[in-house]
Amino acid sequence: MVNATTLRDHVDDESCILQAGDHHCIHHASAVYYKDAREWWRDGPTGYDALLASNQIVPRNSLDTAVLRRVQNGALLSDFFKRKYIARVQNDLV
Repeated sequence: MVNATTLRDHVDDESCILQAGDHHCIHHASAVYYKDAREWWRDGPTGYDALLASNQIVPRNSLDTAVLRRVQNGALLSDFFKRKYIARVQNDLV
């Protein structure tokens, strides 16, 4: 899981820049924040399924396949993306 942050002069990583229209939550140029990438499980008390069932998270539209591939490619290029996740991204390329 990665987040996107507003693109400003102080952004360290520009491996993947999203623009308004790439996703309904992106309203201006934003950098994918690979430095804070993390795994998020479906199961367990803090997993996706439990948080969804308790209304602590609200699902949003998925990324378009082409945009997801840009995010994946950026992860593989980023110096900030944790190496331990590289194989997982490579295995799940769209």
